[in-house]
Amino acid sequence: MLVKGDKIPCYMKSDSLSSCCRVSICEDTVIDANFETVVQAKLLDHVDRDQLAMVEGLSKFTEWTGLMLAKVLVDPKSGFVPMRIANFSDKPAKLYRDTVTGKLETVQLVESHSVGTVKIDNQKNDKMPVI
Repeated sequence: MLVKGDKIPCYMKSDSLSSCCRVSICEDTVIDANFETVVQAKLLDHVDRDQLAMVEGLSKFTEWTGLMLAKVLVDPKSGFVPMRIANFSDKPAKLYRDTVTGKLETVQLVESHSVGTVKIDNQKNDKMPVI
C-alpha cells in the first residue's frame, strides 16, 4: 500500500482482512507549542480488530507538520485508537478532522519469561546492584 509516498507493507490473511490500515484523527485539534496531547483516531481500512496492534506515525505527516507521533500498543476492537502527538515547535499546530496521521499494524504476542530481579540494599554503596 502506498499512502502519500509512504510504503506500508500489508499482508493478506486467510480471512481476507489486512494486517495494517491507515489511521486518521477524529476531530479538529490544536496542539499548543511545546506541548503534547492524546487525541482519538479512527481506523480507515478493514483490519483484524481481534488482535493487538501498533500505531505509529507516517513520516510524511511528520515532514509536513513537524509534529511527532509516539508508537502506541492498542486494542482496535472499537475502531478507535489513541494517538499521542507532540509539538516541539514554538508555534501552535492545527490538525483537521480526517487527516491521515499514522498506520496501524497488527502484532503477535510473544511469550516472555522473567530473567531475574534486581535486589537493592538500602545501605550506601557505590557498586551496581546484583542481578
